[in-house]
Amino acid sequence: MSKTSRDPLAPIDIAVTALLALLAGGLALLAVIAIVDLAVHGSTDVRVLGIGQPTCVTAESGDVPWGGSGAQEPPAEGVVGLHTDVARQRATQAEVCLKDPTPMQQAAGSLATLGDIVFAVGGLLLVQRVVRTARRRGLFTEETADRTRQLGWFLLVMTLLWPVLAGAGTGVVLSAAVRDVSWRRGLLSADLSYTLLVVAIGVLTFARILRQAVPLQEEVDSTV
Repeated sequence: MSKTSRDPLAPIDIAVTALLALLAGGLALLAVIAIVDLAVHGSTDVRVLGIGQPTCVTAESGDVPWGGSGAQEPPAEGVVGLHTDVARQRATQAEVCLKDPTPMQQAAGSLATLGDIVFAVGGLLLVQRVVRTARRRGLFTEETADRTRQLGWFLLVMTLLWPVLAGAGTGVVLSAAVRDVSWRRGLLSADLSYTLLVVAIGVLTFARILRQAVPLQEEVDSTV
């Protein structure tokens, strides 16, 4: 019998450990490249955790005005070799960059990237803690149910709150880069993931199931 057959939690444990190692290795490599560039050239184009120069954000077509006579027209850049007789292009996003951002603008522009990293690393670490608690204390125990509930609340808060903070950060950069654009416009581009919302609610529901199964497990243990 294989290890994964004996231990039903082994597959998720292996996957989480591998993903954490990849994330840590990638961040460490970027940091080393940035340090080497700074030491050799005195500057670096590497953006670590979304922080660096220039500070760039992605603006939706409704957040900033395109060039043209009042219409939502795409920028000059487009698809090279487009067959204009049978197709047309439409720009829905634009990358807006500040050439010389202030520290506050850099921090605001990095919120989206930083949030993705916090979401990924935090979620993986909490999953790993659930797995380790289930192995040590058992699946149908109060400790495992508590850890699972904490994972669910983390996913729910990050799914609902972080897109709003990232949108506000995007708005700060847009207001500094584009004339007559308020930082509040970035809130309109808050990208709420309904899939992650359902997953978070599902994890919280599973935590409640585990909690309700605890007395049953205790009864079985006492009977045996």
